[in-house]
Amino acid sequence: MSSGQYSMIFLEQCYNLTKGRIVNTWKIIDELRALENFSPLIKSITKPASKFKKNHWLRGLWHKHFASECHIPRNLALHLENNPGWFEEIFSQVKDDPSIENSDKLSAIIHRTVFEGMEARHKNAKMTGEWIVFAKYESKNYYLTIASHGEDDCDIWDRCERCKSEFPNLPILRKSRNS
Repeated sequence: MSSGQYSMIFLEQCYNLTKGRIVNTWKIIDELRALENFSPLIKSITKPASKFKKNHWLRGLWHKHFASECHIPRNLALHLENNPGWFEEIFSQVKDDPSIENSDKLSAIIHRTVFEGMEARHKNAKMTGEWIVFAKYESKNYYLTIASHGEDDCDIWDRCERCKSEFPNLPILRKSRNS
């Protein structure tokens, strides 16, 4: 993973996420390895990296999702939302299955819903979570910060801007976002 550059803010966030046991940071490392083409065996479980386009503050920066165990509820909710009738089908199949004891049907419904839902999102690289925010310049990735969907974009930009001293030649950090 030596081809990318990592800001101290990014590294400190990874440290704090690990120390606080908030996120499995190996999931972040896996996504970084995929971004850096570390190995053909490493596949991303999230959608491809993309540029922020609509947002004034973050326009021109890139983001890559990473997903950890704490993101299971959101991924499951999205799977249910995007697949109408899927839960009802599982419910009906389990309810009508004579090989499952009545006392085990609720557990079977929960098990199938969670595991099949997560497996489908994983297999289709649809997992979502939080963001690795980075810039691209001269064929190199500059990893600036970790951010969440609910976070204010201006706060994310403020952290990125604090990386100026580490990456003084990075054009995106020299631009003023006040206009």
